[in-house]
Amino acid sequence: MRKIIAWTKGQLIIDPFMGSGTTGVACIELGRKFVGMEINEKYFDIACRRIEIASAQGRLDFAN
Repeated sequence: MRKIIAWTKGQLIIDPFMGSGTTGVACIELGRKFVGMEINEKYFDIACRRIEIASAQGRLDFAN
């Protein structure tokens, strides 16, 4: 997801099917804003934990 998000020009990424939060984590890593939605409470909780951990670690630099 990092590579796909890196191709976009916008600063806000919206993911209406957040699942386990992979897109949200990629946004944190790339310094993008993220809005995610998930109907399944179990997956929403998983995604929130993953995104919180990524936020606590700060922005990371990855080689493309």
